[in-house]
Amino acid sequence: MLSVHSCPMGKIGSKDTGGMSIYIRELSAELGKQGHQVDIFTRAHNPMDSEIVEIGQGVRLIHLRAGEVKDIDKSMVYSYLDDFASSLEDFRRSCGLSYDLVHSHYWLSGCVGRLMKELWQVPHMMMFHTLGAVKNAASVEGVEPDIRIKREWGMVQACDRIIAATEQERTDLINYYHAPPGRIAVVPCGVNFLAGRTEAFEPLVTPYRRPLMVLAFRLTRNREEALEVAQEAFLRAFRSLGRYDVSRSFRNWLFQIAANEARDRMRRGA
Repeated sequence: MLSVHSCPMGKIGSKDTGGMSIYIRELSAELGKQGHQVDIFTRAHNPMDSEIVEIGQGVRLIHLRAGEVKDIDKSMVYSYLDDFASSLEDFRRSCGLSYDLVHSHYWLSGCVGRLMKELWQVPHMMMFHTLGAVKNAASVEGVEPDIRIKREWGMVQACDRIIAATEQERTDLINYYHAPPGRIAVVPCGVNFLAGRTEAFEPLVTPYRRPLMVLAFRLTRNREEALEVAQEAFLRAFRSLGRYDVSRSFRNWLFQIAANEARDRMRRGA
């Protein structure tokens, strides 16, 4: 697993650490439970972090040096991708490892994944999470650099499989990037509610799934962003149930959480 710019064990809700980090963490955990060995590679960003962190059965998080070991804006990560790829290959060689598959998350990771596919001669699976061309089309002004669009285009044509979270994302990949339809698999994201409270929570939120998505899309003007906002809102509401004031409208409370999440993302430029 490649998650170059965002550490899957970072604090959820902090800059560049959100739904994608949860997705990678949960997917890796489930693969580990099924008997697979999963190494997640991310850029070292905190000198206090260990190089290798065991985070679950058969799952390791590995911090690789690429530039200074500190938090940097993801717009700066691109210039360190060659360093990251070199550190990844050095780690693999020093440990005598071989990998059967590379699964990249976000376009920055995909740049490295494409290099590893050629170097290791293994399949490359890609999940973009957001697409630069779609973000630009939804914006009054283009916000994503041309190099991102160019790189995403190359990845779409070269990778062996693309995982899309929604049918809309599949359509966007075909329309904006001419992705071969046969290489795209639509696998909706799940929600892992904590055991013991799921039965009470699910019927509580079910009536609000669609209206919450409508609100999230109205605020973000982007379907992929809206999906992440809605997922994060449900997760935060679930975790905060113990503090919910029952005298308040549950609908208003939930929608306020979603609105706050959308505004936070816009301020962070997510």
